[in-house]
Amino acid sequence: GRRVFTSEKGYLGTGVEDVRAGDLVVLVEGACVPYILRPVAGREGTFSLVGEAYVHGMMDGESLAAG
Repeated sequence: GRRVFTSEKGYLGTGVEDVRAGDLVVLVEGACVPYILRPVAGREGTFSLVGEAYVHGMMDGESLAAG
């Protein structure tokens, strides 16, 4: 299933059911969709991949173009 979420910057999106507060939405150059990453506890700067996301206003690099 999918879960609806709102980012800290106000973007509305859907992601995997396991998405939770504290996860990060990231854009990877060359990727078609944003990804959701989760910080790994006790390992600063390390993240686990939660899954893909649909985020209105961030698809196809829209937010990169906006700055």
